[in-house]
Amino acid sequence: MEIEHIFFDDGGVLNNNNLREKQWQKLIYEFFSPKYGKTLDDWSKANEYAFQRYLKNYYNSIKDDPDIDYKELISFLEFNWIKDMFVYLDLMENFPDKPLKLAREAVVWITQRVQSAVPGIVEVVKELANQGYKLYTASAENSWELKGYLKGMGIDHLFTEFYGLDVLNRAGKDTIFYKRMFEHAGVEPKNSIVIDDRPNKLYFAKETGATVIQSRVLKEHDVAVKYFYERAEELLPLIEKINNTNKL
Repeated sequence: MEIEHIFFDDGGVLNNNNLREKQWQKLIYEFFSPKYGKTLDDWSKANEYAFQRYLKNYYNSIKDDPDIDYKELISFLEFNWIKDMFVYLDLMENFPDKPLKLAREAVVWITQRVQSAVPGIVEVVKELANQGYKLYTASAENSWELKGYLKGMGIDHLFTEFYGLDVLNRAGKDTIFYKRMFEHAGVEPKNSIVIDDRPNKLYFAKETGATVIQSRVLKEHDVAVKYFYERAEELLPLIEKINNTNKL
C-alpha cells in the first residue's frame, strides 16, 4: 500500500528542543517586559519557576486521571503559568483581566520567533509537499504552539493539520492518541508514516498499523525500529525506499 500521509513529531524531528530554552527565556522577557517592566533575569527566573510548577501539575494530573479532559487541563495550566510568574515577580496588582488570552498571545508570539529547526529538515518538508504527500504534525504540544514554530520555519502552509493534544483532547501520546488522530484525519494508518524520536511513541503509533520512522538526529535514543535516519537529508530516500518496498 502506497504511503500518502506523513505525520511529524516536533521536538527531536522538526526542531531541537535543546536550542529552545535560552531563546524562550529571552523572548518571554521581550514579550512581557514592555507591558509590565522587570529585567531579563527577572522574567527568566519567573518563567523557570512557573514552568516547573506547570510540568508538575501536568504530570500529577495525568497520573491521577489518564483520561482527563485535556482542554480543561490546559486552561488550568495556562492560567497558573501566568499567575505563578506574576506572583513570583510581585506583580499581582497588575494581574491581567484575561490571563488565558494573555498566555495564548505570549505563546503564539514567542513560538513564531524561535529558531531551532533541525538542519536540513525545512528543505525535506518542502520536497515532500512538492511530491504530493499530505503532511501533518503529531506532537505532545498544543496546535497553536506547533503552528507558531512551523510558521517561524516558513513551512506552516505545507501542513494539512496540526495534531496536538488540544485537537484530540488527549493528555498524552499513546495508542488512543494515534487512533483518534487517524480517525480525525480520515486516513488509514496503513497509508501513513509517523516520524518520532522516542521509541515508546513509535510503538504506540505502530500498534495502529502505521509505518514508523525513528529520527535520531539528536542521538538521544537508541535505534528502536526498522526504519531510522540520523541526518534530515536521509529521510527522502528512506521514504522512497518504503514506498518501493510496499509496491512489491
